[in-house]
Amino acid sequence: MDTYTAIDNFHAEQQCELRKIEGVYLPLSYGNGQTQEIEAIQTGAGLLDLKAFNLIMLDGPDAADFLQGLVSNDIRLIEIGQIQPNLLPNNKGKILFHIEVFRKTEHAYIVLTNAGEGSYVKSYLDHFHIQEDFEMSLLDPDQIRCDILGPQGLEALQQLGYETKDFNWYFQGRHIMSVPYPLGNILRFVNIIPSTIYLDWMQNLLEKSDRVAQVGFTAFDHVRIDAGIPRVWVDYTREHFPQEASLMNHVSFTKGCYVGQETHARMHNMGHPNWQSVAVRIPVSLQLKTEQALFCGQEKVGTITSLSCIENEAKQRGIAFIKYAAAQDNSALAAEAAGDGLIEQFPLATNR
Repeated sequence: MDTYTAIDNFHAEQQCELRKIEGVYLPLSYGNGQTQEIEAIQTGAGLLDLKAFNLIMLDGPDAADFLQGLVSNDIRLIEIGQIQPNLLPNNKGKILFHIEVFRKTEHAYIVLTNAGEGSYVKSYLDHFHIQEDFEMSLLDPDQIRCDILGPQGLEALQQLGYETKDFNWYFQGRHIMSVPYPLGNILRFVNIIPSTIYLDWMQNLLEKSDRVAQVGFTAFDHVRIDAGIPRVWVDYTREHFPQEASLMNHVSFTKGCYVGQETHARMHNMGHPNWQSVAVRIPVSLQLKTEQALFCGQEKVGTITSLSCIENEAKQRGIAFIKYAAAQDNSALAAEAAGDGLIEQFPLATNR
């Protein structure tokens, strides 16, 4: 039995619903219920298996310069042990891939990709890799990503031997990397673990604390919406610019040239997008769903792209894609033409 099969069997024992993405399974939800999984993230520690999210290592003296010419953010600002949000734009400035970049050492960087996109991102990077001095490789299946989300995450890791002074630590004699990378205001650790000890690592976390629970990507999705974090293929696509997707903390306007930079700079300095993603706060009593049209007066100004099930004071949060003018005016929105403006809007957490 290979490592991935053993991990998926372990999930299946917990009545986990799994989705196959490019040959690898992503846990969606467990038998204990979505409400309990969300609560684990909010008050305890949610253990999210992200082995479907591929990892690409670039290691060598030219790795930083190579990435700097392709990604939208400033690679030079990443300290060793930090993760930076980033984009790979196309030559027109539209979003080709959403990624994060982790700086492991002075010359080694790990590109964190979305589910099933690792081989495509690697092929894209390979296209530009001509004579630069670095080696590039997919880390999985030898290394697996698992995120821990929630206020008890640090304590859970410390019970297994993690110390906050360094992201490098050891479990069962094998090297692990645990990097703080908040999801909005929610504490999150991105963990990169050797596949040979992955299952033991997960089981030990679950056994040592009753505050740690396995959570699926569905619960994570509701939490990230509530935190005001847009997601690719849900709130934006490859047809959108970073300004439209409100991913301004993914873009540097001072770093110099990169693929798509001219379009980003022109829009930033001399114009604006026609549309923009915003966070919305909606009365639960309206019983809205995604793809619901939104109005200002008689005019349709956009639609809801994401909606969280998390309720607070009889309201739930979502993400909407609306006309730029309506976003700039902070206009109250309605669910029907000439309806009452009961829907509040505010900037996304990623729109610095």
